[in-house]
Order: sequence, then structure tokens, then C-alpha cells
Amino acid sequence: MKGANEHLRGLARRIVDAALERVPLRAALLVGSAGRGDADLYSDLDLLLYVDELPAEEILAEIREAVGGTNPIRREKPTEHYLGEEFELDGVRTEATTATRRHRACSNPHGCAESRGAA
Repeated sequence: MKGANEHLRGLARRIVDAALERVPLRAALLVGSAGRGDADLYSDLDLLLYVDELPAEEILAEIREAVGGTNPIRREKPTEHYLGEEFELDGVRTEATTATRRHRACSNPHGCAESRGAA
């Protein structure tokens, strides 16, 4: 549904903009139905924010508050490479997660592509 995809992408843009004001992002990745382009009126928003170093938990709260997010819950215990929370944003359940490049199943400090022999 084009309208739902555009709405979710607009919400994601707000979160990315607020995050950029507070942390140096390496990349932002919209995943799930909004990322695939097949969202509907019941879709949630899943956003990955890649960083070199995880921000303090207070920074995630600042980002959520800056975009008008409410009712935060922590889904998973933070790790040294992962920190995220869920919240409501304009009636949409939203998961915003910050992750370092090393959050993936990769033990190479130079990134996973290098560990597979890629140039």
C-alpha cells in the first residue's frame, strides 16, 4: 500500500533526522514491510541505526522524545554492540535499534567482508 509505505518512511526519516542531531550515524536501514515496500495500515516500523559506538541509553530516550514517541519498552537486554527500544509514534509501533558494525555475527574487527577474503 503506497500510502502506508510513505507514512512509515516519513516516520523513519524523522527518527533518522533526530538521531543525526545527537549521534554520528554510519547508516540507517529501514527493514520489514516498510523497507520492502509492502506495508499496510497494520504494519509497524523497524529501523536499524548503525554507529561506531553505542550512544548512552539517555540518547535513545532523547531521540524518542524529539520525535514525539511514547510508551517505550525495552525488548532485549542491551549488549556492547546493540541497544534498542520500542515505542509508539503517531499510532505506529516503532522499534529503533542502534547497533555497531560488530553486532553482526562477525569477530573480525575490520568487518565481516574482510574476514571472508573480500577486498
